[in-house]
Amino acid sequence: MREVIGAGLTVLLCTAALGQTSQPVLDQFEQGKQLHREGRLEGAIDVYRRVIPDLRAAEDDDNLSLALNALAYADIAAGRYRQGLEAALESLELRQRAGDDYAAVASMTNVGLAHYYLGNYPEALRYYRRALELDVELGDVEGEVIDANNVANVHYLQGDYWEALRLYQRAAQLVEDHGTEPWAPQERYRTGANLATLLQKLGQPRRALEIYSDLEQGESDPAQRAQVLSNLGVLYRHLGDPYKALEQYRQAQRLFREAGSADGQIQALKNVGIALALDLGDLTRAREAFEQARRLALQTADPREQMQAELYLAEVQRRLGLERQAEETFASALESARQLETGEEIWKALYGLARLALERGDPGSARQRLQEAVGEVESLRNRLRFSSAGSGFLAGKQEVYRTLIDLLWEQVDEAAAGSASTGLLEQIVRLIEASWSAPYRDRFGQTLQARGESPEVRRLREIRGQIVAAWREEQPAGGQEDPSRRIARLEQEYLEVESRLLEGVAGLGWEPPSLGQLQDALDPGSRVLLFWASPGRLRILAVSPAAVEMRSGPLTATQHRHISECRSRVGDPDTDWTPPCGAAGRALLAPVADLLKEEGQRLLVALDPTLAGLPLEALPLPEGVLLLERHSVSYLPSLALLPTGPPARSSTVPFPWDTTLAGFGDPLLREA
Repeated sequence: MREVIGAGLTVLLCTAALGQTSQPVLDQFEQGKQLHREGRLEGAIDVYRRVIPDLRAAEDDDNLSLALNALAYADIAAGRYRQGLEAALESLELRQRAGDDYAAVASMTNVGLAHYYLGNYPEALRYYRRALELDVELGDVEGEVIDANNVANVHYLQGDYWEALRLYQRAAQLVEDHGTEPWAPQERYRTGANLATLLQKLGQPRRALEIYSDLEQGESDPAQRAQVLSNLGVLYRHLGDPYKALEQYRQAQRLFREAGSADGQIQALKNVGIALALDLGDLTRAREAFEQARRLALQTADPREQMQAELYLAEVQRRLGLERQAEETFASALESARQLETGEEIWKALYGLARLALERGDPGSARQRLQEAVGEVESLRNRLRFSSAGSGFLAGKQEVYRTLIDLLWEQVDEAAAGSASTGLLEQIVRLIEASWSAPYRDRFGQTLQARGESPEVRRLREIRGQIVAAWREEQPAGGQEDPSRRIARLEQEYLEVESRLLEGVAGLGWEPPSLGQLQDALDPGSRVLLFWASPGRLRILAVSPAAVEMRSGPLTATQHRHISECRSRVGDPDTDWTPPCGAAGRALLAPVADLLKEEGQRLLVALDPTLAGLPLEALPLPEGVLLLERHSVSYLPSLALLPTGPPARSSTVPFPWDTTLAGFGDPLLREA
């Protein structure tokens, strides 16, 4: 994610204001600005530091504020964030004292940027938001685009992806509406790169690739070009071409170095290490790349980049068998992530520590770490709400759920049958629901908002707007409610309205039913079968009105192959599907064969994603008859779809249990 600092550059290139300063000092200042334009940052910084005392002595506040902001911009670009913050704050104070709001925005943006790199995200947001407000008041569309990107970048790092997406789209629309302005190509490039990066994070690689491909057609400066090359490398990795990805990363690293971008170089080094470790198996060279990235982050005092480099380094150390070093590095990254309040890195560090605990034979510690990690993932996902861009959000995080669920299943295996394991089974079901059905329920929510022009939906939109407005209020006006309290009150109302809305649609609750509710909801003769496939092990949760039972059996690689062949062959009339489906039936139905002896049951089946698409009704029971010959079979993407209360009358979305009519005709065709 590239931070946008164009506002600082815009003011930096302005002509020096007239003051009491001698001409030689002004000439020196111009020389510094020229060095800065050429990318020779250290030379420019030396000149700025020489002329600033003279400008201060001459009480030339206009040129002094300009030089201080130029110095801040250069120091930040060179990785000296604290020095840049001091210079930007002094520049901002001078410009605010002079009442120059337009110039103050540039200083304000650099103050926010320095805080951003230092990991002070609340302060960065405070300055960025104020700068954005001033851009709107001044009618500075270019500044609005820049600062909308800046605010979105902070939200991105904090895991507030819905708000980041909204702001990036706002910036993109402004660029589109002002496409003939001289600044439009540059800001289109920056905004597009930011938006594509977010879409990658949300599991939308094809949409991201479309944006990058479009950006490649335009002109850009070296740093922007480097950023797009780096992001393209990530996409090539995901598409299975690590060598092409490495080529992009190396080019990006060179361009970042030429542009004097320390954070860009760190990003490129991290990407090189990822490709070497995960795709090419070269752990030694990957370790060198991550250690180099961490050293560079330490030199620039960038806690965010240091934290991310440590996360990757710890994983490589773990794979190299350096367990003690890996644990120390993961713990350091976790501490930094918690200080920065970045949920994405918090769950990754927790997951790394959990795997180390498993490897040393400590399942208790592993379960605790995994439960914390899942909590962080759920918190991040919940912020997306009904955003369509978030439909792929859980794609890269399923392993956290699976690892925890497998550990809990093992705990159930070890526990005595009956009430001792009921609480664990409840927890397992909730975790499975969170990992399996969240994308389905998110899509349902999108459909609901698209179709449901109800007063509740309109009120939700109003509350969102009021929350955004409250965010922009730094101090309450006379007699008005404090903004933080107002936000808390509005958020509570939002949750209440949302809850009423969802509960009123076909009885669908946002939470899965408890096992007791599930039993109460089932008709006599109905049974829920939940299949969970772990490495080498199959577990089945069978729920009927009378009992909750767990069955298990082996699930070998050969049996997995038979299941896959059954799934692919059963729809092909030219192949014999019975041998693989027979083997699949022996693997999946044998553990519950005794529960399926009574004919005429209605089976409600929830399948592990690794088994999804398998036609269970086509599998033979141990006695040789197909399951469909004995029982009816329905499939559930979510247990929350089972109605546990009175049916609602106002549904706008049909459900599987709704009474419907499918009519077929056999018309008599007359010859022409």
